[in-house]
Amino acid sequence: MLEMSCQELKQRNLANSAVLHACRLSALSISQAMESRKGLDNSRPLLFQSMASCFKLVQNPEKGRILVADRDIPTSQLILEEPPCALGPQVDVDKLVCLSCFIEIDGRFQCSLCSIPMCSKECASDSIHQTLECQVFGKMGLILENYKPLMRCVFTLRLISTLRTTRDPNLKMLINDLMDHNSIRKLDVSSWDHFQKSVTNFILDNLGLTKFTSREEINRLIGIMRTNGIQTKSRNGHTQLVLLYPQMAILSHSCICNARCVKKLSTFNHIEIYAQQHIPKGTDSSILMGQALSFEPFYGHASNSNGPSYQ
Repeated sequence: MLEMSCQELKQRNLANSAVLHACRLSALSISQAMESRKGLDNSRPLLFQSMASCFKLVQNPEKGRILVADRDIPTSQLILEEPPCALGPQVDVDKLVCLSCFIEIDGRFQCSLCSIPMCSKECASDSIHQTLECQVFGKMGLILENYKPLMRCVFTLRLISTLRTTRDPNLKMLINDLMDHNSIRKLDVSSWDHFQKSVTNFILDNLGLTKFTSREEINRLIGIMRTNGIQTKSRNGHTQLVLLYPQMAILSHSCICNARCVKKLSTFNHIEIYAQQHIPKGTDSSILMGQALSFEPFYGHASNSNGPSYQ
């Protein structure tokens, strides 16, 4: 049973730690939360920084890949802080949106470097846009008569660009090791055909990016998104987004979980995961997807039930 409602959690700010209070951490003090952050290198993305010191990756015959505690982890310990490696509008988006703040736009203002419609010069200068799809469109000189269909492909294009440009080998390995479950997805012919037309064919045929990527890679990344992606609304609530957190995707799902995932208040879309109870050495870490974050997993993750495991 939860000790506090989600609304009560949102009203509780742990001061400088900028973290929502986890339901079962009623005894957590500010000093404990700050102590759990010590030793982290804040000069680079927090991939593997805290998780590697706490867990080891194990292949479980029933659950698939799981993270098992490599030492005793005390209550309130920060296990992981992670930004999304890719985010964008959901594939069923049917409007033109700014690819930085995701508000609906009329298309009159365009990025001076790539001609993609944005809401303002400020958003066109956003690093996420400029380092990903802006680079692709700018270098290839791509100009479209209608940019609305592009919105459905932004997440996939950004994930491809991340794999091409990241200097972090851990991030590339994490993404490539995620499951796509395309063999299962192909059984749903209607859904498979929808993604082929809306994303795969559009990237290859309409955008002509055959030298940039392949049908196999696009379909695999769509599968990764559908299996491991998390959906939530944009900050302004205008657009439904999909995000990928490759480290969080490894965690098991359990209705009786020992860790808690919360949005980091100071940085939108970054997540933090804390131990919400003592996690003994040799125990796998689990979270309850969607709780407190209003995140809704697409297919789900490894479960401790007898149902299918999508890890």
